[in-house]
Amino acid sequence: MIRFVFPTTLALLGLIVSPAVAGELSIGDPAPALDIADWVKGEPVDLNKSKGKQVVVVEFWATWCGPCIEIMPHLSELQHKYRGKGLAVVSITSEDPNNTLKIVKAFVKKQGDKMAYSVAFDDGEKTSRAYMEASGQTGIPTAYLVDKQGRIAWIGDPRSGMDEAIEELLDDKYDIELAGKKFELEQRGRQAMLYGEWEKFLKVADEVIALEPAELRPWQGKLWVYTTQLNQPENALHTAKLAIKAFDNKPNELAELATMLVVGESDEAVEAYGSRVIVKQFNMAAEQAIVRAAELSPDDGNVYAGKYMVLATLGKEAEALVVAERAINLMKGDPSTLARFSRLLSTPDPKNRCNDLALSAVDMAIAAEPDNPDHLRSKFIILATCKQDIKAATKLGYYVVEKAADDATLLNALSWELLTEEPFVGKFDKLALAAAERCHVVSGGANWMFIDTLALAKFKDGQVEEAIELETKALKICDNAGAKASLREALEHFEKGKK
Repeated sequence: MIRFVFPTTLALLGLIVSPAVAGELSIGDPAPALDIADWVKGEPVDLNKSKGKQVVVVEFWATWCGPCIEIMPHLSELQHKYRGKGLAVVSITSEDPNNTLKIVKAFVKKQGDKMAYSVAFDDGEKTSRAYMEASGQTGIPTAYLVDKQGRIAWIGDPRSGMDEAIEELLDDKYDIELAGKKFELEQRGRQAMLYGEWEKFLKVADEVIALEPAELRPWQGKLWVYTTQLNQPENALHTAKLAIKAFDNKPNELAELATMLVVGESDEAVEAYGSRVIVKQFNMAAEQAIVRAAELSPDDGNVYAGKYMVLATLGKEAEALVVAERAINLMKGDPSTLARFSRLLSTPDPKNRCNDLALSAVDMAIAAEPDNPDHLRSKFIILATCKQDIKAATKLGYYVVEKAADDATLLNALSWELLTEEPFVGKFDKLALAAAERCHVVSGGANWMFIDTLALAKFKDGQVEEAIELETKALKICDNAGAKASLREALEHFEKGKK
């Protein structure tokens, strides 16, 4: 599967993630039993019966989790590819107001072959507590690999590093002792991050690199700390050069480094890094890395998308557009990656991404998956922001609402975006209202965030009384102390509009 490596985000840096506390469940421990209320799809998985026969992926997800949805086709691919070698994939989700058993069953049915593995609904939160809480994990998707001896062999984001671990486990080549040491170090790294102990964090990252020199994430972690926390661009540059050398034969890792290093030569970059000379050196390192990546993997659309980003950031617009076109052609078989690349192309900074290439990319994604509302939403954004074709964007927007008819999270996100973010504000209020009303029906009117969105949509549509009634309800059922203040502020604003 192509890994979409840009833009680099903290959530993908391994050591730099939502802070977690050290837990009682770790690598090498016996895997807890799966306490399941309902097997929604596929064969039930019994870890005791799997011993000696299977490697089991235990993944935690939810219907409202974008990254969870994104990885579903790949989990299906893994199940299909390795079923004969003894791999079983089970995805477990727990109940919340936006993730009831009814919602989950409808969602899984709609996904069809994109979820070609066992799907289970937790018994309360028994399994989630036994795995997620016990191991100190705080975000989804999170996966656990259970080896043939019934031990926890790997814990992490299934988008990063899991495939390699599965292959090694199935081939009986996995070093569980090394994995345990790495996991313990990553937990220490998270603790150091939580308390802002950056020197300790850097020391942990170096220990991880010493254990596993081919692991990119600790290198990225060091770069992030040096540039954003310690303001030490010289140390960051030294680290970057060492990393480029360490991954000289790994094109995807080089592409990730390149997109993280490139900063352009704007006055803002110079101010941030303190020297135009340093900025130039960062950009040269980025170019070196991406050129090498393209040499190593000339037919990888992912690498060429990274090359586009580097060139565009450096202002080499003509070259960037040629590279973007090649990337799109190489991505034809991967609609999700095409759609994400279309959104990157449609981002107005660096300039000149707003062009017909963005539409070309997203149209290919739509052709491959015509009913995927995420692709349609991407095209809507391109039409509205790049092409500034309000009529065409509005028509497509209503189609997005139709296609996302049972996806409350997407409908709410679309409505809120149209109501609050430039350049949408004031141009798509009727569409925002339609999306919010549909979201309200789908969610059963029980989610205060969705109600808050509908209240704002009603207010902008001149339905002030209805807006006040809805915002009052949102405030009443909101269980977040911090959010209540903003809800009260919104309610006061609506009440002033009544006068």
